[in-house]
Amino acid sequence: MTDPSPGAAAPRGAPLSSRRLLTTVAVAVVAALAVLGVASLQNDPVGEGPQDQAPIIAGVVTPQGQELTGGDSQLPPLSIVLPRALPANIRDLPAEQQVVSLREAVAQQPTVRRYVDLGRAYMDLADGDSAAEAFGEAAKLAPSDPEPLVGLAMSRAVSSDTGLQEAGGELESLAQRFPESQVVVFNQGWLALYRPDVATVTASWKRTVQLGPRTPLGLLAADLLKQINEAGG
Repeated sequence: MTDPSPGAAAPRGAPLSSRRLLTTVAVAVVAALAVLGVASLQNDPVGEGPQDQAPIIAGVVTPQGQELTGGDSQLPPLSIVLPRALPANIRDLPAEQQVVSLREAVAQQPTVRRYVDLGRAYMDLADGDSAAEAFGEAAKLAPSDPEPLVGLAMSRAVSSDTGLQEAGGELESLAQRFPESQVVVFNQGWLALYRPDVATVTASWKRTVQLGPRTPLGLLAADLLKQINEAGG
């Protein structure tokens, strides 16, 4: 049985096809980030509470042979999604300049967050090896912090045509190791979107909402799930 065209309406109660999921979420991502990301970024986030964090999608992760960013997919590049903005003095710079500034910051004071931000910037440049190196340094500083480990998993997809599957397996393991981490479970669903694996997408984002409905990732997941449900998912 073939998938309905992206513009066709699914029968009420019918399961959402993979093609329609891609189209639906592609549109929802733009709308949700416009509301949850840009508006919050203008508040210059500095703390840890939901009121001053903003989810950001960072880094190009397009494995060879698995490109899903053009043609019919309509999806943005596969990315690591973080629950916060970059520092105000860095986020508006081009990716190349972000790397320079973040390398200088790391040299002055190597912290987990600075290394993760550096890895994110390298992913913007599709430099998977350098991104993995930065995430790896962050993981050395904080082995129990899931964020660098998510970055490591996602960055592996940059330079390998099997990276998407490998990253999926790593995120599945991380979800078992860190069952309370929104960063892990949201990105598990985000990655599944590109496979595409509808069941994992919805299950992961529902779990994200359960873990914190008012956090940036919780709000983003809830908005995306709403779009999927309204499309018949």
